Amino acid sequence: MIDDKLICSDEPLQPWQRAELLRFFGFYARCKAILNFVRREAGANACEGWLDARSALARARPRDDLWRGPQIPF
Repeated sequence: MIDDKLICSDEPLQPWQRAELLRFFGFYARCKAILNFVRREAGANACEGWLDARSALARARPRDDLWRGPQIPF
């Protein structure tokens, strides 16, 4: 499953700010992989880099009627 994030700002991000965000989401993906391992959940976790909003929105798909939300109790 693809889970793109839209980063919103009132002004364009500086290159160092983008680099910090990518570093954060890379760390987040590694933490999510560890959590999934502990939960015995399959699936890859990765930060694929920086896309523009138009590309991310083009990859979005509506949920079907069978979707019932997360299967993991929080």
